[in-house]
Amino acid sequence: MHKWIELLAILVAIFIGVPSGVGQCYAAPGPDNNEVRIFAQASCLTVYNNPPNPTVFTIDQPRVLTKIGTYHWNDGKGTQIPGTIGLVDGKNWKVYGPWQASGVPGMGGVPNAYWIVTIPNGQDLPVGTYTVLDSDPSTWAYNSETNNCGVVSIVGR
Repeated sequence: MHKWIELLAILVAIFIGVPSGVGQCYAAPGPDNNEVRIFAQASCLTVYNNPPNPTVFTIDQPRVLTKIGTYHWNDGKGTQIPGTIGLVDGKNWKVYGPWQASGVPGMGGVPNAYWIVTIPNGQDLPVGTYTVLDSDPSTWAYNSETNNCGVVSIVGR
């Protein structure tokens, strides 16, 4: 009986759009050992291109950025090549990156749907508010679930 309740809970989560480990939710990359997700603007719903709002996040303690990723579904076409991702500090306009992303296929093998940057030695980020810079906003995914901001995942220590 317990297995049926678990299965029912998973199915309900999928149909009402609650992010879970099941189904297609867009928020790669995830944290590895000794890492945490610093920020995520994730979605499990249909996405559109070219977010109308800037993708902004705030950290209240210094962090070391290790990975950042954006999602480029692009109406099921993905992108020919992955571009770059960077950050700009909203207080002093310091730019971090941009870093060249690697492409990972999305649902159904869509080419380069996930753009993922890995920073082996990390990038120190002081307390502040940051805007994510994506080199191809015309293919960057968003929807109302992301507050009309780009789908992104920020990982660090």
